[in-house]
Amino acid sequence: MKNNKLDFTVRTFNVKEDKNGKLRIQKEKDPHALEKVRKMADQLFATPYKYVLHLDWDYPWPKHWLKEWRFHVFSLLHDEGLNLERIIIKPSPSREGGVHIWIHIAAARELTDDYINMLQFLCGDHHTRVWINTLRIDRGMKKCWNKLFTRHIWRKPFPKRCQRCKLREILNEMRKEYEFQTAEKQNP
Repeated sequence: MKNNKLDFTVRTFNVKEDKNGKLRIQKEKDPHALEKVRKMADQLFATPYKYVLHLDWDYPWPKHWLKEWRFHVFSLLHDEGLNLERIIIKPSPSREGGVHIWIHIAAARELTDDYINMLQFLCGDHHTRVWINTLRIDRGMKKCWNKLFTRHIWRKPFPKRCQRCKLREILNEMRKEYEFQTAEKQNP
């Protein structure tokens, strides 16, 4: 140590053949050695595993809630030892007012499918989707358990008594009114 700074000298060894055909080892100072060591250390301690969490929200939420939600997602991932890289929010093509969310994370360790599904649940994924993903994971589906669909493939028709249900009609009217009011607030 000199002047409270770390004295760091790295030497490289070159092996060369002399005139007689014998191998000689030469010591040389490498001016870029410290930079090479730093790059190697960065690669060792970098987060090698990249993942994308998929979330599906069926209904819109107030914009001022999203800022708070982002903070809590960041806190959750940080507490779990994961790095939040970015969040992408796009309108869902399958449901008016809904959104699909992709959360890009980096981890220093490999994450299991079940753990990723739990993180999606904790970040606010639709509970039915989480349950279906759990069933897919339990069945051994490795690559396609975590799908976000762009459209409904099949929707079970309501029985006639449900189509005439007053409670269902009231809830649908309330949802439409809420979406209209939310759209007015967001676009004055």
